[in-house]
Amino acid sequence: MFEKVDEPVDALVSFSEKGMRIMAFLWHHRRYSVDRINLVHRVNEGADWLYYYAISSGASTYRLSFSTRNLRWRIVEIYSEG
Repeated sequence: MFEKVDEPVDALVSFSEKGMRIMAFLWHHRRYSVDRINLVHRVNEGADWLYYYAISSGASTYRLSFSTRNLRWRIVEIYSEG
């Protein structure tokens, strides 16, 4: 099942020499641990760079975005079985 979403989320990230890694995110007062980062890509929108993360948590895959302009995270899409 595919669901399009466009809502803010809070994200827990770590920084290292290898870059930024999302560890978990909070959405609707629920914490989702990141099991795996499947894909990362970026898109330029004027003065803003949007980084998109396809991540797995449990049996679902989530697409999150991070804006370099306002430093905010959003949940964009959800892919789940059933």
